[in-house]
Amino acid sequence: MEYKSYEKKGFNTPSGKVEIHSQQLKEWGYDPLPDYLELPESLYSTPELFKEYPLIFTSAKDPFYFHSSNRNLSSLRKLSPNPMVLIHPETASHLGISEGIGFPSRRNVE
Repeated sequence: MEYKSYEKKGFNTPSGKVEIHSQQLKEWGYDPLPDYLELPESLYSTPELFKEYPLIFTSAKDPFYFHSSNRNLSSLRKLSPNPMVLIHPETASHLGISEGIGFPSRRNVE
């Protein structure tokens, strides 16, 4: 694998460039331009549902694990022992959430 091979070879597209308008997609009968689709469960798509569930969850990969694998390795557990939730301070304050409140560790669960 060559780092930044596109600088010498271009991209694997008909023009060899990054294509926002894809002639190939157009020929296959698809919209040649990217399009945004609103999530089916969002503030705009389902406002009544959003009133009951106002938070939107997104997730990021923990760099120490591969999906759920390797959580049994003590060396990695020392680097990233518990799942983490990041929430905007104003949102947390409004919902009565403060740092340190959370699930008990597995050792404390009966």
